[in-house]
Amino acid sequence: MINASVRPTSWNQRSVNAPSSSGSTTSASSTLNPKSTTSSNVLPSRVPASSMLLNINANLAAAKQVNLRHLATVSVAEIARKDPLQLGREFIENHISKDSKFPELDRNILQAQSSEYIFSSTSDIGPLTPFVRTEIINIPDAIFDQYNQTQCYTRMGLMADIQRAWITVDNRLYLWNYMNGAGFQSFEELPHTILSVNLVKPKPGTFIESVTHVLLLTTPLNLYIIAVSYDETSKDIQLFNTGMVVSIKGLDVTQIVASKKSGRIFFVGNNDGINIWELTYSNVETWFKAKCSKICHTRSGLISALTPSIGILDGSVNGVPGAGMNSSGDNVIHKLGSVIGSIIPGAVEAEYITFVTIDDTRNLLYTLSSKSVIRTYHITGKDELRLVITYTLPQIMSNLHMITATTASNPAFGSAFSSSVGPHHSTQNSYKVNGNSHVGSSSSTLLNKNMSIVSLQVVERRESAQIFLVAITSTGCRLYIRAARTFGFGFGGVGNMSTSNVGPSMSTSSNSAHANTDNILPPNTMQVTQMRFPPSVDLNVPVSQSETLLSTKETSRVIQPGHFFAVIPDTENPNVGDKVFVSSLDTGRIMHQYFSSSNNASTSYIENACFLEIEGFVQAIELITPPFAASDKPEGFANEPAAQYTTPPTQVAILTNTGVHIYTRRHLHQTFELLGSDIMTFFDIYGRTETCSCALSVACRDSNGVASEQREIARKAYIEAGGKAHLQLDDESSFNMGLGGMTMNMNLSANMASLTSSNTVKPVSSSLSSQSGATGTGSSATTVDKMDMVRLSGRFDGLATYMSRILRPVWHKRVFKAKSVNSAIVRGSKGVISGMWSSGSSVTASANKLANTTVLKKFSLNLKKSDLESVQIALFEITEFLEKNKPFIDGFSGSPNDRVLGLGFRSEEISLQAEHRSFTALVKLNKIIRESIAFILLLSNETLSSPNGIESIVAYLPEESRAKIATLSFCDLVSSAQGTELAKELVTCIVNRSIAEGGSVEAIASLLQQRCESFCSGQDVIIYRGFEALRKARDYSSDLHLKNENLTASAELFKRAASTMGIEMLEAAIKEFKALDCYTGAIQVALEVATAIDRGNAALSFLTEGKPEGDFRQAVFDSRVNIYRYVFEMLSEVERRAQEAVNRVGKVDTSTVMFNNGQSNITVEEKLRDNTYEIAFSSNDQVFHFCLYDWFMEQKLDNRLLEIDTPFILSYLKTNSKHNVDVAVLLWVYYQKRSNFYAASDVLYGLALSEFDLSLSVRIEFLSRARGYCNCPSTPDLRQALIELGNSIRELLDVASIQDEILTAVANDVRFVDNEKKLAIKNKLNGKILNISELFNEYADPLGYYEICFSIFQVSDFRGSDEIMKCWQKLIQTTHQKAIDANSTTSSAVAEPFEFISNMVQSLGQQFLLSEFVFPPDQLIPLLEIYNLENAPNSPVGWVIQTFTNTGLSFEYIYSILVDMLERREHPFDDTVAIKKLSLDVVYLIEKWIDEVRNQDVGSIVSREQVVKLKSTLGPLAVASIERKLNY
Repeated sequence: MINASVRPTSWNQRSVNAPSSSGSTTSASSTLNPKSTTSSNVLPSRVPASSMLLNINANLAAAKQVNLRHLATVSVAEIARKDPLQLGREFIENHISKDSKFPELDRNILQAQSSEYIFSSTSDIGPLTPFVRTEIINIPDAIFDQYNQTQCYTRMGLMADIQRAWITVDNRLYLWNYMNGAGFQSFEELPHTILSVNLVKPKPGTFIESVTHVLLLTTPLNLYIIAVSYDETSKDIQLFNTGMVVSIKGLDVTQIVASKKSGRIFFVGNNDGINIWELTYSNVETWFKAKCSKICHTRSGLISALTPSIGILDGSVNGVPGAGMNSSGDNVIHKLGSVIGSIIPGAVEAEYITFVTIDDTRNLLYTLSSKSVIRTYHITGKDELRLVITYTLPQIMSNLHMITATTASNPAFGSAFSSSVGPHHSTQNSYKVNGNSHVGSSSSTLLNKNMSIVSLQVVERRESAQIFLVAITSTGCRLYIRAARTFGFGFGGVGNMSTSNVGPSMSTSSNSAHANTDNILPPNTMQVTQMRFPPSVDLNVPVSQSETLLSTKETSRVIQPGHFFAVIPDTENPNVGDKVFVSSLDTGRIMHQYFSSSNNASTSYIENACFLEIEGFVQAIELITPPFAASDKPEGFANEPAAQYTTPPTQVAILTNTGVHIYTRRHLHQTFELLGSDIMTFFDIYGRTETCSCALSVACRDSNGVASEQREIARKAYIEAGGKAHLQLDDESSFNMGLGGMTMNMNLSANMASLTSSNTVKPVSSSLSSQSGATGTGSSATTVDKMDMVRLSGRFDGLATYMSRILRPVWHKRVFKAKSVNSAIVRGSKGVISGMWSSGSSVTASANKLANTTVLKKFSLNLKKSDLESVQIALFEITEFLEKNKPFIDGFSGSPNDRVLGLGFRSEEISLQAEHRSFTALVKLNKIIRESIAFILLLSNETLSSPNGIESIVAYLPEESRAKIATLSFCDLVSSAQGTELAKELVTCIVNRSIAEGGSVEAIASLLQQRCESFCSGQDVIIYRGFEALRKARDYSSDLHLKNENLTASAELFKRAASTMGIEMLEAAIKEFKALDCYTGAIQVALEVATAIDRGNAALSFLTEGKPEGDFRQAVFDSRVNIYRYVFEMLSEVERRAQEAVNRVGKVDTSTVMFNNGQSNITVEEKLRDNTYEIAFSSNDQVFHFCLYDWFMEQKLDNRLLEIDTPFILSYLKTNSKHNVDVAVLLWVYYQKRSNFYAASDVLYGLALSEFDLSLSVRIEFLSRARGYCNCPSTPDLRQALIELGNSIRELLDVASIQDEILTAVANDVRFVDNEKKLAIKNKLNGKILNISELFNEYADPLGYYEICFSIFQVSDFRGSDEIMKCWQKLIQTTHQKAIDANSTTSSAVAEPFEFISNMVQSLGQQFLLSEFVFPPDQLIPLLEIYNLENAPNSPVGWVIQTFTNTGLSFEYIYSILVDMLERREHPFDDTVAIKKLSLDVVYLIEKWIDEVRNQDVGSIVSREQVVKLKSTLGPLAVASIERKLNY
C-alpha cells in the first residue's frame, strides 16, 4: 500500500513511500525544476495541496500475465543461438503482446476504488492535463444575425461525420463547417419549426452511392428525410430533398437514433410516454406500403386505434405503455398527470423517454426515461424490437447500497474510502474505519432519492465483455452497469448466470467487435457493479458528499476509452455559461502498475481531472476523430500509450453558443516533453520502460516537431535513465535499478532510493527466457541457471517498446489483398513471361492464351501507404539517433564477443554481451523493415499508371508464389526466409515487367538496390545487367558480331554474380542462352554457379569420402548436382540435334565417338555438339566431371569414357571401381587400351576377389584374362611384380576351378532331396571364390566328392597320408556300391564293380600321378589287392596290375611293391589262398613286363630265387613261361 503524507507545500518538496521488492519501504525526495513551469500548460511551480487530489490506495488483487511483465529478461545462451532477425521479431511481438494485455474495463473498474484522481479545481494540472484546448472557432456573424431573429425556437448541435455544426432558427437549418470556420449552408424548405436534427447513415441499397448520409428533420407535424452527399476530399456537402415524409403529429419527437450496421431508424416523442417508433423508408412504393412510414414497436395497432381509457397515472393505458393519446396526438396521461401532480402532492408524473442510444455490437437499444428507468430492447433481424430488461431507479439504488456496504466491509479493500495523500495528491474521500468517520451510501448526498440519471453511454463489446452501459447521474457520478443472461433472480451468484445462450458478447471476452451478433440471445438482467464519485474540491469533504459536479447536465458524455466530460452550471457566473469537467484514465500509470507490481497487488483506476477552459453554454459534445480502439477486444482496448505514435490524438468538439471549442487528448510522450528536465516525476509515475520509450520518441523527432533543447534532455534521459543490463541473480540480490549514477544537469533528486525501490523487480521468464532460469524452487534453480539470465537495460526495453508501437498498425497485417474477379486480366503489357524472359513469339502466344482465361484473384496493396511512410520515417529517425549516440550507449557498440576493458566482474561482461546481441537484433530488424517498406512503396509507385495496379507485377509470379503472397503478413515479409524469397521473386517480377515493356533494367535495378539492398544487392544488379545483355543479343540476332559480343558479356556478368544467382535465375538464363544457341555460355554459367555455392568444396570431400550417410555436406553436394543436371540436359539436347542433322544429310552415325577430328563435312549441329562437350571437358570442377561420367553411365554411353582423356577420368574410374562393377570393367579395359597390362591384370585379379555380384564363371574368366596379361611384355621395373601377380592369379584360378567342379557336381547330384538347400549351395558356390579349406570341409568332403578332394589335396599341397588314404578308401567303397546299385537297377549287368574301381583309379592316377602324396602307389596297390581278395574273388588275374600300369606306373615299381607284400605276408595276405592270389598277380606282372620290354633287363630285376618262390607257391606250370623266357 502506497501512503503519502499530506503536506500543503509545493511539488518542489515531497515525500513518497513506495514498497520495495522485498516489501520494505524507503523514502525519497525530489526537487522539481521551477524553470520548467513557465507556460500555462506546464506544472506550476507552486500549487496548493488542497487543489491537487489523488487517492492511491491500491491493494486489490489482480491477475497478472507474469510472462509479459519483464520481456527484457533473456537467456544468454538462447539469444546467442538465434538468428538476429528472428530474435528481433520475437522482441517486437512480445512487446506488442504486452501492450495487448492492458487490463480490460471490467477488471480495471471492478477492482478500483470509487474515486482516485489527480485533480485541480482552479486550473489545469500541468503536463498531466488530459485534454487541452487546441482551437476555438467562433460562430460566424451571419449565423448570429439569423439567431437573433428567432421568433419561436432554436437549437444547436454537431455533425462530426460531415464536419458541420447545425443551428435551427425556427424553420431554417444552417450547416456550418466548424473546421475552417467560414462558410455555411442553409436549408429553408420546411414550412414548420424544426424541433430536432439528426444525421444518420442511410439504409444500404436505398440511395445512390453518392448519398453518404441521411438528414432527419422533425417538426411538430412531420419527419422529413433529406439525402446528404459528403465529399471526403473537398469536405463539401449537398442536400437533396427526397420527398420522403411521415406524420408525427402530437409526438413531439426530439430523440432519433439509427443503427450504423443496419440503417434502421428509431425515434421517441416527449408526448408519447415510453413508446418506441421505427421509421421505415424504401426506394420502392407499393399499393400497401408507402416509401416512408412509421411503426410503433411497443403497442399494437388495434389498441392504438381505440380511444384510450385511463388506467394508471404512469403514462400507460390498459397496460400498454404510452397508449393514452387523444385525437390531436397529445399525451392525455402526461397532461393529466401534470395536473394531478399539482393538485395532489406526491402524485406520479407521466413517464416519457429522455434519451435513446443503440449498441450495434450487441444488437441492443437502450432508453432512459424521465423517471431514470433504463429499458433494454433487443433489435432482432426481423424488423422487431423486444423489451428484455427494465432497470428502475430503486433497483439501481439498491445495487449501489450493496456496493458501498461490500466495499466498507471487505477487509481486502482495507479502508477503501480513506487515504492519506502526498503533496500533489489529495484525498478524495474521508471514510473512517475503526474510529474514523464512516460515510456510506446512506449518508451520501450524491446517491439519494433526488438523484436522477441524465445520460447513458454505450460500452461496446470490444471495450468490455461485462460492462454494457455507463450511466451519468445528475450528481456527476458514473455508474458502470453490467448485463448478462441469467436463469435465476438477478445476479445472486455465478451459479445463477448462464453464458451458454448469451454468446460471446454477453458473457466472456470477444475476439472481435465485428463478429456476427444476429443470433446471440440478449441479456435479461442488469446491475450496477461499480461507481465513480466525482472528486472533491475540499479535502475535508468526502467524495460521497462532493458538490463538484452537482446538477450535471444531460449533454455530459463518456467518450471511448473512458474520457468523462461533465457539463455543470457555472454557479459563480450563471449568466456567462457552463463549466466542463473532464477526467481521463491515466493509462500509462495503469500499464506501469500492472506489469511491475507483485502478483497480489492490483492496479489503481487513477484519473487525471480538471475543468476545461470554455466560454458559453454547452450545446453538444461530440467526438470528431475516429473512436479510439487500441485493440478489437476488451483486453488492450484502452491502452493509449500503445497507440500514441500511430493513432491521431482523440479530439472532442464542444459546441457552445459562442462557437466550437476543439480539445485534444494529450499523449504520454507529450507529457514527458512538457515535464522538461523533471524526468524523475515521469519516471516515478510511469516507470523506466515508459520513460525510455517516451524519451527516445522525443529525442528522435526532427527539429520541426521538438525544440533542440528538449531533444537534448530526452537524449540524456534515454541514455542515462536506462540503467544497466545485469544478471537476474543481481535482481534477486536487490540490484539497484534506479537512476543510479545519473549525472544529468536536470535538477533531479540526489536521493533516488524511492525510485530504486519502486522499480526493483523480480525478473520473470519471457518467451526469450529459458524455463530453468525463470522458474524453479530450492536447489533446482542453480547459480549456473541464473547466470544465464540477463535483465536488459531500460534503453533496450524502451527501444523495443517504441519500435513495437510504431509497427503495431502494420505488423500482423497482410501485405496484399486478393480480390476475386470474373474477367481475364492480361498479366503484363505483353503477356505472362515464362520463367524470367521469353522470346517475343512465346510472349505473344502466352498473351493470346491468357486472353481467354478467367483470373480468379487480383492482388492489390492491403497496407495503407500513409501507415508505411509513417513507420519508415520513425524508423529512419531511430536509426539516425542510434548511430549518433552509439558511443554513449553501453552494450550497443562493439561486438557481442568483445571483452569489455575495465569490467570488474564476469557478470557485467555477460550482461553487456546479451545487451549487444539484443540491440543488434533490433537494429538489423529496423534496417530490413525500412527496406521492406521502401520496396512495397516502390512496388506501388511502379504500378500507379497501370490499370491493374500491383496485379500487373504480381501476375508474373507462378501460381505457387501467388498463393503464398495472398497470406503473407508484414512481419513474415521482414523476418522470415519465405518472406525474403517472395520479396526477391517480386523484385524479379518488377525487372521482368520492365524488360517486357522495353524499359531499362539498369535503371530499375539501380533503384531497387538503392532503396532495398536486402532484396536487390549489387550482385543482383549484375545479374539483371546480364539479362539485359541477353535481351540485346536477341535484338542483334541479325548481327553475329554484336550478338556474340553481348552473349560473352552476359556470361561474364553472370559468372561474376554466380554466388547470388539462384536456381530460378539460372533457369531463366539457361533458357535464354539456349534460345540463342549459346550452349557453351549456358554451361559456363551453370558450372560457375555450382562452384560458387560451395566455395569450401565440401562436395568434393564428401564425394571422395564415399558419400557418408547423414553427413551435413550432403545438402551442398545435392545442390551442385541439381545444377549439373541442367548441363546434362543441354548435352542431351546437342546430341539429339547432331544426330538429327546426321540423319538428315545421310552421314554415318557419329554418336559413339566424341569428336569429329577435323572432318571437313561436319554439320553445324555437330560442331555445336563438339564445342559444347569441349567446354564441359575443359572444366576444372572435379565434382562436375565425376557427375558427368555418372551421367554417361546412366545413358549407356560408358564406352565414351574409354575415349576421354581428362585429368579426372582415371581418378573417377579408380574411385568408382570399388563399388561399381561396370566402372571396374571399364577400368581394366582403359588400362588395356593404354597397354598397361600389369594394371589391367591387377584390376582383373581384384574383380575376381571382389564382393560384386559376379558369377563364378565370370570370375574365372577375369582370372584367365589376368593370367594372359601377365604373360605380356612389360617394362623391366614391372616384370618381377608381374610374375608375382601371375603366381597369385594362377593359385586363385586353381581354387576357382575346384569350386567350379564342386558347383558342377552339386548341380548334377541327384542325391539332394531338398531343392532349396541345393539351390542355396549352388548360389553360394556360384559367387565369390571361397578358400580351399572351406571348399573341402563344407562341400567336397561332406558331399562325398572324393575325386575333387584329391584336387584340393593337390592344390593345397596337402601331405596328410592318413587323411588321403582314408579318402581313397571311401572312394573305393563308394565306387563299389555305385557299381552294385547300377547292376541292380538293370536287367543285364553293366560292369563288374572291380571294373568301376579300375577305371576310377586309372583316371585319378593319370591326373595325380605326379603328386606322390595324393596318388601313393605303395599304398594304393596293396589297397586294391585287398579289395581284389575280399570283394572280387571271380575277377580276372592281373586287373590290379593292368590298372596301375595304365596310370603310367612302371613294371619295376609295381613289382617291388608286390614282392614286398609277399615277403611281409601281412594280413590279409598271411594265408595260403591270399598268397596264391597275390602271387598270381606277380606272375601276371612279370609276364607283361617281359612282353613289353622283350626280356631286356627283366632278369636283372626278377631273380631266380623269386621265380623259385613263385613256383613253390603256384606250381611249376604257373611259372613255366617265365622260366622259359628268362632262361631259368
